[in-house]
Order: sequence, then structure tokens, then C-alpha cells
Amino acid sequence: MLRELVASLIHDAWLKAGFSSSPPTIEVTPATRPEFGDFASNIALIASKTLNIPPHKIAEDLAKHAAPSSFERIEVAGPGFLNVTLSIAAIHNALRDVLHRGMHFGESEIGVGIRMQVEFVSSNPTGPLTVGHGRQAVLGDVLASLYARLGYEVEREYYFNDEG
Repeated sequence: MLRELVASLIHDAWLKAGFSSSPPTIEVTPATRPEFGDFASNIALIASKTLNIPPHKIAEDLAKHAAPSSFERIEVAGPGFLNVTLSIAAIHNALRDVLHRGMHFGESEIGVGIRMQVEFVSSNPTGPLTVGHGRQAVLGDVLASLYARLGYEVEREYYFNDEG
């Protein structure tokens, strides 16, 4: 959720900076170290080939046009990376959105119209029960529930091993 927020804010900064082409896919990754902020993006490095502008200049323009209320800090690092530290207000807004969505947070329609069968095993009634039986049953049911939250039409196939 926060990663998408940062990508959206970088996209807005791109448009405000007035670059001639549409932005490439905006890659946002968690920062590798806390001193680099919360997230990092290499958009300036990717876009420099298309725009024929040095990546450091692109990154500076993006940092200059970024929405100040959403960032505590946005810095240009190295050859043109953007290091982003979100403002407390932006983080609080994201948390409010999570609370507002409640049980619907994380739902998606990515799997709408796609049928899926999740097969998982049950215990063998002719043998002893093990922790593995319980683990596999839970794992199968959790995966099926996760896919259902993503919009898939899920059919659970719970094997009952009664052979022998």
C-alpha cells in the first residue's frame, strides 16, 4: 500500500516536472538501510535513456516537484536514485485507509472469472495422526482462502485417504 503511494507520488512529480514522454514503469523498493529512508526508486536511471537527460538531473527535478506534504524527505543519491522518507501524515493516512477497509483490506479482483482447485490432504484413518497431517490441512485451507480473497472461484478438494 505504501509502495503504491510512493509510486503514485513519483508519477505526479513526473507530470508536474513536464517531461516529454510518459514515465516508464515506476519501480519502488523498500530501502536497504534506514539511513536511506523508507523507499527507493531508480526511475531516473531508467528514464535517462529515453529522455536523453542525465539521471541525476531527472531525479533532482522529480524531488523538486514531489508533493511536500507526503514526504518527510526525498533525496537524490548516487547517480540518480530517489531515496524517500514518508511523512508521518502520509503513514497515518495509509493506516486510516486500512482501518476504514476493515475486513475488506487486502481484497482484490485479480482472480475474478478464474476457477481454481486447491487440493490438500487429510489424515489417514487407518494410521496414526501426525503434526504433518494438521499442518497440510491448515496450509491447504489458508491457501484456498487467500485465493478466494483475491477473487478466484475456489474449489477445495480435501482428500480422505481410506484405502486399505
